[in-house]
Amino acid sequence: MYSEGKVAILATLVGMVFLTVAFFLGLLMIGIIFFPMIWGLTYKGIAKMIKSYDFQK
Repeated sequence: MYSEGKVAILATLVGMVFLTVAFFLGLLMIGIIFFPMIWGLTYKGIAKMIKSYDFQK
């Protein structure tokens, strides 16, 4: 049988690993969903900047 301390440490480690994995999976899902939107907005903004910069020349 495990002693109480080992069980608590193991449970904490498992919980931390689970939270870390869940956190990164959540970031990945958010990235997959929002990256195209953010990229599109950024690309439009950069394109506008390049056009205005060309006009300034």
